Amino acid sequence: MDRIKRVIQLIFRNLYYYRVDYIRTFAILRIVQAFILLPIIWLITAVVMDITGVQVITQDSILYLLTNPFALFGIGIILFIGIVFIYYELGFLILLAYYQQRGIPYTWKELLKRLNQKVVYFISLQTLLIAVYLLLLIPLISSFLPVSLIQNINIPSFIIDELLNSRNGTFLYVVLIIILSFIGLRFIFTWPFFTVYQEVSIVEALKMSWQFSKRKLIETVGMIGVIVIVNITLLLFALFIVLTPLFIIERFKPSWGLVTASFTMTLAQGVIILFFTILQVLFTQLIVMGAFQLTRHKPLIIQEEPFRLTIRQWSFLIAVYAFFLVSGINYINLGKTIYEPDTNIVSHRGFMDGGVENTLSAIEAAKEADADLVEIDIQQTKDGEFVVYHDKTLSRLSGEDDIIYDLTLNELVTTTVLADGFSDTIASFEEVLEMSHDLNIKLLIELKTHGFETDDFLQRFVDLLDEYDALDYHYVQSPDLPTMELLEELEPRVHTGHVYSIAYGKLPESNADFISVEQSFATKNIQQQVEDRDMELFVWTINDESDMQKFYEKNVNGVITDHPDEALSIREKFDEKQNFLQRILNKIKIIY
Repeated sequence: MDRIKRVIQLIFRNLYYYRVDYIRTFAILRIVQAFILLPIIWLITAVVMDITGVQVITQDSILYLLTNPFALFGIGIILFIGIVFIYYELGFLILLAYYQQRGIPYTWKELLKRLNQKVVYFISLQTLLIAVYLLLLIPLISSFLPVSLIQNINIPSFIIDELLNSRNGTFLYVVLIIILSFIGLRFIFTWPFFTVYQEVSIVEALKMSWQFSKRKLIETVGMIGVIVIVNITLLLFALFIVLTPLFIIERFKPSWGLVTASFTMTLAQGVIILFFTILQVLFTQLIVMGAFQLTRHKPLIIQEEPFRLTIRQWSFLIAVYAFFLVSGINYINLGKTIYEPDTNIVSHRGFMDGGVENTLSAIEAAKEADADLVEIDIQQTKDGEFVVYHDKTLSRLSGEDDIIYDLTLNELVTTTVLADGFSDTIASFEEVLEMSHDLNIKLLIELKTHGFETDDFLQRFVDLLDEYDALDYHYVQSPDLPTMELLEELEPRVHTGHVYSIAYGKLPESNADFISVEQSFATKNIQQQVEDRDMELFVWTINDESDMQKFYEKNVNGVITDHPDEALSIREKFDEKQNFLQRILNKIKIIY
C-alpha cells in the first residue's frame, strides 16, 4: 500500500512540475494530426476511390476494394502512416515520462532524434503484428490510452447487439472481452520497452512485456484503477463547481440563462478535455514507472524559465481566445436546440421486452410502447410465401438447424420460438400485415434475400401489400440494392430504402425514398446528401441514451431501437421548458 501511495504521489508531482512540457507536446501533436496527418489520409482515400472508380464505400464495395491491388496498396499506406503517427505520439509521452522519472535533462530535438532511430522497425512485417495488436485491443481500452487517433474506435453497436441477442452470443462476448483484456494487460509494457531500449525489436518488446507483466499484473491493474477513480472523482467535483452558478442563476435570474449557459458549457467542455488529457499523462507515467521500476524520488530537471514563461503566456492567450470563440458557438447552438423533434421511433423486430423478436406478441408490445413504426424482417419460404424471421436458420430461437428456404410456410408458422422467457410461434407476413392494420401502426419491412426466391417473389410481395391496401403506407428496405431498384420500378408507390452497414463517400444515385444506415456512418455529410435528394434517413440500432439524444438533436427521420419505451421518454423531454442546465448535461452526454 505504501508503494502504491508513493507511486501515485510521484506521478502527480511530475504531472504538475512538467505541465508546460505536456501543454507543448499535446498542442504540437494535435496540430500535426489536424493539419498534416488527417489531410494526407483524406487525400490518399480520395485518390484510391477515384482511381478504383468507387464513389461510396459500402458493405458491397468494400469487398471489391479489398481485392483491388491499388486499393490494398492505398490501405497499406494509410495503415503505415497511422501506426507511425501512433508510435511518435506514444513515444514522445513515454520518453518524456522516462527522462522525467530518471531526472535526465532533455530537449525536443533529442527526443525526436531518438524516436527517428527506431522508425526503421516499421518497414517490415512487424508492422502487421502491431496493426493486429492495435485492432484487437484498442477498441476495448482506447478511453485510457493516450492516442488521439484511436480514442473513438470501438466495436460497432450492431455487432454487440447481435451477440447479446442470445445466451451463447452473450457468453462468447463476455469471454472475448475477458481474454482480450487479459492480453492487453499482459502486453501493456510493449510500447515503453520498444521505445526506450534502442536495440529491442517489436517482437522482442512484446515478449518482454508478456514476461514482465506476469509478476506485475495485479499491481498494475490496481494502480490503474486508483488513478482512474481519483481522476473521475476530481472531474465530477470540478463539474459540480462549474455547473453550480448556472443552477443558481436559472433560479433567480432566468433572463441571464442563455449567456451564462454558453460560458458554462465551454468551461464544462474544457474541464472534461483537461481531465481526460491528464488521465492520458497519468497512464503513461504509471506504465513507464512500472516498466522500469522508477519509484524513487529523482531531482527535478531545471528548465529554462523564459521559455516556460513564453509557453504559459501563449497558452493563456490561446485559451482565452478559444474560450470566447467556443462560448459564442455554444450560445448559438444552445439557443437553437430542437424542440419536439420529428424523429420517428422504430421498434427493432418488435419490442423484445414484450415478446420474442419478429412475433405478433413483440409487435403488439411495440404498439403498447407507443412506437411509431415496427421494423420486421421477412423471407420467402420453400413454397413461395413470406415469413417474418431474421436469421437464415432456426437454430438461435428454436434450437433446430433447419434453413428457412427449405421449409414451407405451414412448417414455419407451427414452429415455436423462445427468447428471454417468452414463447411464441413464427408469424406469417400476412398475419403481421393484418395486425398492423388492426393496430394502425406502420411497418419498416426488411426484405431478406437468400438467393432461392421465386422469379416472381417481388410481384408476390407487392400483391400482398396491395391486398391490405398498404402499397404507400409501409416502408420497405433491403441491403440488396438491385432488389430495391427492381421493386421501385415494379411499384413506384412503395416507399423503398437501402440499408447500409457501411457508408462513406458520395451515395450512389437511386430512386429510393430513404436510406437506413448504421449509426457510426450517420455523419453530417450523409445526412446532408439525404436531405439534398429529398430522401429520409433512418439510423440503426440506437440503444444508448446519449446516442438517442444525439440523433434527436440531428432530427433524423427515424431511430431504430430495441428500447422504444426509453426512446419515447427521451423524445418527450425535448421541450422549451427544459432548463439550460439539463440541456448542457444532455450535450455533454452526447459529446463525451
